Amino acid sequence: LSSGNVAGSGANANSGGTVVAQFKVSGTRTVRSTGEVARFQLASLPLDVRPERYVVPSISDQGWLRAEIRYNGSRPLIPGRGRVYLGGDLLGETLIPLMSSGDRTIVPLGPDPNVQVRFTTILDERREPGILSSTARIVRGYQAEIRLDPGANASVQVLVEERFPRSRDERVSIKPTRLQPPPLDDEESNQLRTQQGLYRWSFDLAPGATRRLNWGYEVAFDEDLDPVLIER
Repeated sequence: LSSGNVAGSGANANSGGTVVAQFKVSGTRTVRSTGEVARFQLASLPLDVRPERYVVPSISDQGWLRAEIRYNGSRPLIPGRGRVYLGGDLLGETLIPLMSSGDRTIVPLGPDPNVQVRFTTILDERREPGILSSTARIVRGYQAEIRLDPGANASVQVLVEERFPRSRDERVSIKPTRLQPPPLDDEESNQLRTQQGLYRWSFDLAPGATRRLNWGYEVAFDEDLDPVLIER
């Protein structure tokens, strides 16, 4: 990743809430009066970049390329415009925020035309209570198919997210169903699930391959209630 908007010489400074990174420029270069831009390499800063395709099937039929960046340099990285490369391929341009050593950020790089997403509602019904019950139910089920174009250069990492409705009323019970394959179960994913109702799946997708996901939920409530379910 290369980032611009940095200039100066000397050392770091942090004063009054403003971070300044100064670098000693080695060598000389002729700056012509023709308007030609002269570029100087100020420093090579260590960044770990992990590209992935971000998919929310119920919202968009596209996969979105983004990169998680972790900065490990000793000097602050001043915010500026950056270019993200994978090998020799330019993935896209983005804006890099102010980063200190150990900071992480995610930068969006636009849609990936090689990723196609198909979203289908396979079940949406209300089940009225039986003779000996006053509990009504709303049952919904969904399916997504994520495909990587056969012409893609290599396999890609895909992250899928879907938000389930959550109840703030003890009279309304919501439970997930039809989770196939099981969602991620790491610490961060569990925290997002508990705090935001966000379920995540992650997998590798090879050129020409298709991955199918299923999920849904069941809402139980008294027949006299009329809950409004907000999924996003």
